[in-house]
Amino acid sequence: DAQASDEDDAEAELQKQEEANSSERANMAALQLRDLAKNIASDVGAHSTLVAEVNESLGNLSKEGADADAIIT
Repeated sequence: DAQASDEDDAEAELQKQEEANSSERANMAALQLRDLAKNIASDVGAHSTLVAEVNESLGNLSKEGADADAIIT
């Protein structure tokens, strides 16, 4: 029957569109995750640099002696 065939074609087209939309959403999510990972890596790098600077400052204070007055800014 022609009507049943048209309905099957419409349903198949709808399913193809839904699969394409799902695939596009998955690709967008993957891109967002990649961007998030890059930002986290950058933040970790900046934090590590700051920690190293603080450790160096504290090490210098230790070398100056326990009686030295210091202001850390």
